[in-house]
Amino acid sequence: AWLHSVLLERSRYLPIGFTKSYGFDDSDLAAGRLMMDRWIDYTAKGRSNVDPRSLPWTAMQSLLIDHVYGGKVDVPEDQNIIQQFVSRLIVPNAFDSGFSLTINRESPEIVDINRYEQFFLWAEALPTSQPVSWLDLPPNSDQIVAATQGRHSKLC
Repeated sequence: AWLHSVLLERSRYLPIGFTKSYGFDDSDLAAGRLMMDRWIDYTAKGRSNVDPRSLPWTAMQSLLIDHVYGGKVDVPEDQNIIQQFVSRLIVPNAFDSGFSLTINRESPEIVDINRYEQFFLWAEALPTSQPVSWLDLPPNSDQIVAATQGRHSKLC
């Protein structure tokens, strides 16, 4: 869900978040979740718990990078952005307490959560306006996008 949110938010910062809009939507989130759930179920073989290190991380990363999100992307620079986020977030230590959700470590960290209620409380405590640093964008991204959009509207 964090990956999906980051990619959607980066899409709002054209042309610096991505070079163009790719139309990421809820179906991408659903496809990613279904794919990961199936790999987890397959690996668990009916057990209620599975060691995160035993999951096929490379396969899950590849499917997200090349098909779920990357399947819509036709610019190599944008494909690299997706690859960087997937490679950073879809890893075994994402289950560790203290795992940082962003590259710059300014984001909230994963905490020990054992129940859905705890997760929702954690998620609700997130700020309503996330800093662009969580998206691995420069602090002046809003100004850059506004200037770019203003320049394009003056040309039209």
